[in-house]
Amino acid sequence: MHRTAKTAVVLAMIALGLVLVLDVLYFANGSLEMFPTEADHRTVRTATGMLAVLLVTALAGLGWIFRLLIRRPGRSAPESAWTR
Repeated sequence: MHRTAKTAVVLAMIALGLVLVLDVLYFANGSLEMFPTEADHRTVRTATGMLAVLLVTALAGLGWIFRLLIRRPGRSAPESAWTR
């Protein structure tokens, strides 16, 4: 069960990572219209920036879930400086 969940999380992280790379490329390239205006470029930058924030947040969440899945059962969380 855990192996399937780990595989699913890793595949989701890879897919989101690829979408993030495409998003950054679209952000760098700008509007793909034949004769884009500055307003078109601004709209693309705003939309791709918001999507990048959403994708990075989703990747961080999946990373947290993956970290929980790889922890061995019966093993407590690693001690941090804040809990001492």
